[in-house]
Amino acid sequence: MNPEIQQLNDRITKLEQIINEFYRPDRYVFERPISGGANGLKITSASTQKFGFHGVTPTIRNVFIVAPTGGATVDGPARGIINSIRQLLIDKGLMDPS
Repeated sequence: MNPEIQQLNDRITKLEQIINEFYRPDRYVFERPISGGANGLKITSASTQKFGFHGVTPTIRNVFIVAPTGGATVDGPARGIINSIRQLLIDKGLMDPS
């Protein structure tokens, strides 16, 4: 193959790789830290929009977790709350399930 053609093909391949790193129709890639400024940062605008981290399937906002109540022994409800929080972190991809 003509060396100039090969060089152009190599450059095209390299440019395609660069474009594929930035353009992914099924996700957004942020290379720099995101700051919401003085007003904070909003990731989604509705509770029905899905969101996930680290390649897990995005999910909608989870339901409210009720605070444990009870008498002197609240170990059972506390464990339930801890497990609910743990599951939420796993579902969002913020904690390894194992």
